[in-house]
Amino acid sequence: MRALMPATLVLLLAACAPIQPPLEDRPASGTPAVLALTDNAATLLADGEYDGASASLERALRLEPRNPLLWYRLARVRLAQEAWREAESLALRSLGLEDDPQLYRANWELIAEARRGAHDREGVREAEARLRER
Repeated sequence: MRALMPATLVLLLAACAPIQPPLEDRPASGTPAVLALTDNAATLLADGEYDGASASLERALRLEPRNPLLWYRLARVRLAQEAWREAESLALRSLGLEDDPQLYRANWELIAEARRGAHDREGVREAEARLRER
């Protein structure tokens, strides 16, 4: 019975841990200007207006250049545009700014997809290995 108590305690504590919203729903910033720009970019991206989405995110990045979520979102736009190397580069930049586990995983998934699009098999294997290590 006592052996089960620590395991039960661990499960209870894990259940109390805050759950992060999906990256798409996570606010990029607390500043109204950046929030407005990212909302606009999301709408444009959903409508397939990649150039407009890029422009909004680039303006947001001029306001908050060290915001890893903005770099990730711009990488997603570049991925949709099939700009494989630029998408990879932007995701790597996002990785260098934050150690959030959810964002880490999303960036490496994006990098794997960009490398797949660029027909970089070795790069895909490396990205998938990074996903397995965390």
